[in-house]
Amino acid sequence: MPQNQEMPEMNAYLWYCHDLAITYPDTITWPGEDQFVAEQQDYFSRQQSELSPACFYRPFDELQLSYAVARVKIHPLCPIAVKGGGHASFAGASNTAKGITIVLRHFDQVTPSADKRTVRVGAGNRWRNVYQELERFNLTVTGGRTGSVGVGGFTLGGGISFFSGLYGLSCDNVANYRAILANGSILDVNRNSQPELYWALRGGGSNFAIVTHFEMYAIPHAYMWGGTRNYTKQWIPRLIDFYVESGFLASSQPSASQITTLYYRDGEYTATVDLFNVNPEPSDMLFNTTLPQVPYTSDTLAITRQSQLAESNYLGQPDGLRQTYWTATYLLDQALAHFIHQVFEEETAALGPLDDLEARCIMQIFANNTLQAMTKNGGNALPIAGGEQPVIILNPAFRWQQASDDLKILQANQNLFTRVKHYARERALNVDYLYMPYASEFQNVLETYGPKNLDRLRQVASTYDPEGFFQTQTPGYFKLNGRVGW
Repeated sequence: MPQNQEMPEMNAYLWYCHDLAITYPDTITWPGEDQFVAEQQDYFSRQQSELSPACFYRPFDELQLSYAVARVKIHPLCPIAVKGGGHASFAGASNTAKGITIVLRHFDQVTPSADKRTVRVGAGNRWRNVYQELERFNLTVTGGRTGSVGVGGFTLGGGISFFSGLYGLSCDNVANYRAILANGSILDVNRNSQPELYWALRGGGSNFAIVTHFEMYAIPHAYMWGGTRNYTKQWIPRLIDFYVESGFLASSQPSASQITTLYYRDGEYTATVDLFNVNPEPSDMLFNTTLPQVPYTSDTLAITRQSQLAESNYLGQPDGLRQTYWTATYLLDQALAHFIHQVFEEETAALGPLDDLEARCIMQIFANNTLQAMTKNGGNALPIAGGEQPVIILNPAFRWQQASDDLKILQANQNLFTRVKHYARERALNVDYLYMPYASEFQNVLETYGPKNLDRLRQVASTYDPEGFFQTQTPGYFKLNGRVGW
């Protein structure tokens, strides 16, 4: 870019940073400072950590955050990114190399109501902190299963929890959103006060407001059961059969769930099955399916705390590597599940053992009970809400070391999805829905919500953000106009 075009933009970034620093000292950290480096490194993916904003702004309360949102209108050339937990995999989702990154780390409250029916959860939390705090009260909420995942993006995009079979997604269990609109005003958003915005925030992402707190329905809870079983490659076909079998049986025990994952590491294939029951007793899957007949090398199944399972899941997903996540949805079908396995092996084998490559093909299920629970309290914005057939939620997740390997890894994922989608469409098994928290920067999530839901989301955005601030000046993550990231 010619210098005379670049300098006004850079000046806008610096003016805005200085504006905030003068008004609210101790909220800004600058490049070169230790706190700036710590913030920059505090992301799940290296692609996000490689971006360097003009400054990080870390407000301590809603007034300081509201001021920043309202004030940025004076600096229209300065885009902002908003970071909750920073767990998105692609560059620009919650950080920026242009403009300013607002970090919500001080919005870390976890406060049960006096009657213990709801919990006020700050958007800057990560789920391990939420669970550890709530376990003091023998309470929990429908949060993420990996402790390092942030509250905000997870909940606004849907949110699969250990309790989804009973209560639906995380977004289906929010009684009230505390939200800052594009004009800086602060609203309580619930089904009675702002019903259309309440609906849109249930799966519509970061297109309408910055949410500072989620008032979530509390669940009395102390202990649960769960863990991982590990398998060698020869048993993968039988595990795929179990995966499909468990999906069709899932509604018979809504307290239980499973995740089947295929791994490719160092040129070798293995698999795991994660089993969970939110009650402190073994899942029925250990008794009424074919899984007990499949030999395993080890397992960690035990009665434990939700926080311990979430921490264990985090340890299996370390920060600081290059990452890519992708997703797709299909009707549950045995032949299709085996085809996914076949294509995953073919595409990863073609990559070879790249430096520190770990490729995972994660296969989950939304069963009928989960789909029906998405319709409560006016329903959410997802097109699959109320569905009557169980669906595959596919999530290839790759991590690796070298930027020079980026293109070939991204191409392998694109190949996988192109091939599987073609197979599924030929058999009328494709479901046009992308689960936002798993999607890649190359996937247009909101387009898959369907014309009716997308038009309704756009109408909500035009009502609460008529100037399009959250579409243009906060361009990170998935936008209503199809734009993704920066």
